[in-house]
Amino acid sequence: MPAVALDAIDSAAVPSPVEWTDDVRDAFLELLRTGDVRPFQTLDRLGLLERYIPAWASVRARPQRDPYHRYPVDVHLLEAFAGMARLFEDPGDDRVAARAVEAVGDRDALLLGALLHDIGKTGERDHVPAGARIARDVLHGAGLAPETGDLALFMVAEHLLLSDTATRRDLQDDDLIHDVAARIGDQERLASLYLLTIADAAATGPLAWTLWRATLVRELVAKVQRVLERGDVGAGTAERLSVAVDAIRRALAHEEPAAVERFILRMPRGYILTVPPERVARQFPLVAPVLGAHEVRTLSALGPRPGTYQLTVVASDRPGLLSMIAGALSLANLSILTAQVFTTEDGAAVDLFEVEGAFEAEVGEERWRSFRATLRKAIEGRLSLAHRVEDKRRHYPSVRPDVPVRVVVDNGSSDFFTVIEVGAPDRIGLLFDVTRTFAELGLDVHLAKVATYGERVVDAFYVRDELGRRIEEPERLAQLERALVSRLEPDGG
Repeated sequence: MPAVALDAIDSAAVPSPVEWTDDVRDAFLELLRTGDVRPFQTLDRLGLLERYIPAWASVRARPQRDPYHRYPVDVHLLEAFAGMARLFEDPGDDRVAARAVEAVGDRDALLLGALLHDIGKTGERDHVPAGARIARDVLHGAGLAPETGDLALFMVAEHLLLSDTATRRDLQDDDLIHDVAARIGDQERLASLYLLTIADAAATGPLAWTLWRATLVRELVAKVQRVLERGDVGAGTAERLSVAVDAIRRALAHEEPAAVERFILRMPRGYILTVPPERVARQFPLVAPVLGAHEVRTLSALGPRPGTYQLTVVASDRPGLLSMIAGALSLANLSILTAQVFTTEDGAAVDLFEVEGAFEAEVGEERWRSFRATLRKAIEGRLSLAHRVEDKRRHYPSVRPDVPVRVVVDNGSSDFFTVIEVGAPDRIGLLFDVTRTFAELGLDVHLAKVATYGERVVDAFYVRDELGRRIEEPERLAQLERALVSRLEPDGG
């Protein structure tokens, strides 16, 4: 630790709270700019750090609620701070991070934001608003330049925005992208949040920044950046639809033109706008022919990220179909990462999944055959998936009782769907349990996003009722919450 810095801070070390003098502030920033956690560890051992960040006493050695965190809160904050400093020196092969470093002019703000981002984890239920209140007092008291304090405070208040949105929301929703862009406001703040997201994840543990999560966050950053640069997300919906249809026609140029036009007319707009033309071309032979009542058609291919697979399932739509697919995948030791559900004009379900192998990462043809056979039996009513999943569950360790079940309803993120977030201890067939609960309550799932953090899962579902509406009635929402909690508690089923 630079001696002048320690002397300045030590000279002001009177019982807290204290006023930050210019010398103390400058000394603290000098320590911050080293990017080294050791001076702060020394201050902590001397009992000085909490005199300038009073809440530090409350986060010292405080265990994290989520088991995927490998450090207590104070160590996590120091590691995130050090990780931010390392990103300034070397963002590695992450080109988005490299551009973000270039876009940041106020590195003091980013180091402060990283050091304080979880300072609200003092025992209150929601640490983000608590952290913003604490950080506001600290940053204001330090006498920082207003722009530095404002940016650091923004980072504390919004440090979960990118990761939570990317892993739990529909990134094809233009309104959502506009809302996120409005909350962020400018390019420097976007760059700052992206760098903090990386540093926070690295300080959390290996499960917090998987390739899947990194790709989703980068997709969100790119879309928000486009809004901030141009003020829109590209072409209007009608123009985008026209461009997408033309691209599909080109991709299917080898098919009979009349069949292609029938296919385009059958497919929902969301499918045409979101599924890449090359994937549409691979799915065309599955979707175009007339379906039998109990027929199941599937197509699997390597996914966009290592260890993942793309899966298309086509069958006649029926209540609970997604639940049947989830159960059959679980029995075949396949874990769902994302699910998109589409229904054609004539009632064919076209469900798209990104999956990964559970227990054995490589998925061979035998496992796909097992999945198809199980799903057909379930559709035909010859197999009880609930019994089979429960029987399989008995062969694996019980879920952790200290990971709570949490259900959050969001009717503000989408104009057309109710977003249900479900946090629960991970277990065999979890997605099957959630989706069959939706089916039993007459709810239709449009999109599912699954995020697993060690032994805790946070799933987000875009759902609507039998008439295609959001769920607004308080009593029905309460019934849904009770049903999910009852089924997902460790002794539920």
